[in-house]
Amino acid sequence: MPKTDEKLKAKCIDLRVNKRMSQTEIRKELHLSKGTIYEWLKPYPLTKEEIYERQQNRDRHKPLKDRRPESSMHKAIPASQMSPAQKGKVAEAAAMLRLQVHGIPAYKSPFDGDRIDLVILGQDGKAKKCQVKWAKSARTGLPSVPIRCADGRSRLRRYKDDEFDFLLGYHYFSDTMYVWSMDELKNQKQTITVTENAAERFDKIKSDRGFESRTDR
Repeated sequence: MPKTDEKLKAKCIDLRVNKRMSQTEIRKELHLSKGTIYEWLKPYPLTKEEIYERQQNRDRHKPLKDRRPESSMHKAIPASQMSPAQKGKVAEAAAMLRLQVHGIPAYKSPFDGDRIDLVILGQDGKAKKCQVKWAKSARTGLPSVPIRCADGRSRLRRYKDDEFDFLLGYHYFSDTMYVWSMDELKNQKQTITVTENAAERFDKIKSDRGFESRTDR
């Protein structure tokens, strides 16, 4: 075996043994063929637990394969007939409805254009900030939710980590609310594509420390 291949093989094994990387991850890192990596890593398989964990992570962030069906509201009044301001109010109303149904106290800012859309309160009195966005439908592919705001100079920028705790993206076409925590969005730059793991997941807010629903008492 040439010295170059020996070095690559040693690096490949090191990534598996010490960093527990998968074959796909190593292939991207070292730009090797599937067959080569498979042969080199045969004596160093991942454990069943590691394989299961990776599968769970893939499923958790897997985009929806099919669009959800059209809601009766969208059939009656298509989003194309709404102004941007109206869309924002509809999204916030949909969020407030769901939060109240889940027994999560929520309050809307009385000031138009306020950086914070909603404030949600836990039983311990702690408040957390919630941004509500309109999920944009695409002709091909899945809806996406922006993670950007105006920076005061007619430009858009990504939200800072301390500007909200939860992001709610309302998809009017299917009447579905998608829920993400800020931690889930740290690696997203401008938008996030909807996933089943985020659909109507108000349990994420409930399970956040100190935010048990009043109906759970």
